[in-house]
Amino acid sequence: MRSGPDELHELARGVFEERIVTRGTEIDATATVSTSSFLRYFEHTRWCVMQRESLGLCALIDAGHFFVVRSQIVELRRRIGQGQPLILTTRFLDVGRSTATVVHEALRLRDGAVVARAKVVGVWLGPTRRPARIPDSVRAVMRIGVDHDLSGDDEAALEGTDGGNQRSFIDPPERVFAPLSVMTEPPFEPPSEPVATYRLVVPFRDLDVFSHVNAATFLHYADDARDAFAAKLGMDPAVARGFVNRVGLFYQQEARQGDTLDLALVPLGRAALGVWCRRERRQNEPGEASEGEVGGLVPLVAMRLDLVAGADPVTTPS
Repeated sequence: MRSGPDELHELARGVFEERIVTRGTEIDATATVSTSSFLRYFEHTRWCVMQRESLGLCALIDAGHFFVVRSQIVELRRRIGQGQPLILTTRFLDVGRSTATVVHEALRLRDGAVVARAKVVGVWLGPTRRPARIPDSVRAVMRIGVDHDLSGDDEAALEGTDGGNQRSFIDPPERVFAPLSVMTEPPFEPPSEPVATYRLVVPFRDLDVFSHVNAATFLHYADDARDAFAAKLGMDPAVARGFVNRVGLFYQQEARQGDTLDLALVPLGRAALGVWCRRERRQNEPGEASEGEVGGLVPLVAMRLDLVAGADPVTTPS
């Protein structure tokens, strides 16, 4: 838990910061850090922020309150390799009765270049796992950063690769993507006729501390689905299996161990993919059919993946 002069400085600026170094265990087959890893990085920094003494949340968390993610949009500006020092920033953009919206940026320490950014909406739950009012004392601190203008992007719309060695595990070429927006949620409608459907059963290993599938894990499921059906989506397979340079995830219900999940895939143009994740109704599940339920499938998460070709592996199996 952080306290003292550093935290007072953060409060004055309305920006909370954490420093990390990318690790070899966080790179994928391209030897660069994937969008999935940045979902984890930003979740890590939110946990750190919640433990700040200035927010006064620790006692409430110990009593059973917690934030869950309602939606998150993550844009990757650069694919970087391991051993890169980053600064992760968090600003509160909006605070409602039981929701808080934060904006994250991952900045390269050596030059301040934006590596990734995100907009995340969280819901404050009580011990009963129902939405609860964010305490006024907490809301007052959260509002410090609300007035910051985060909609602009002064960087040039660069795209391409920079430096590195194509076959290197530790110094791969840096891939730079043209900027997209995290300030406007990408539109997405549930599919009426999916092009392909991917099915899985949630294993115990995918549960987090709240005993449900972690919000970031759904991108892993979508990655598995698009890889399995890349040749059938009517897209360039190199794009379908390419880098995810932006993902929007919009959550409706949670998934638990043993749930059977159905991922419906729908191309959204030449370089975007919609994935609608539903689960089968559980045996003896109480209540009437939920809104949006079709054929006994309960809607869980809607996803939009913006894709770029070029995610070639550094090595191939012999």
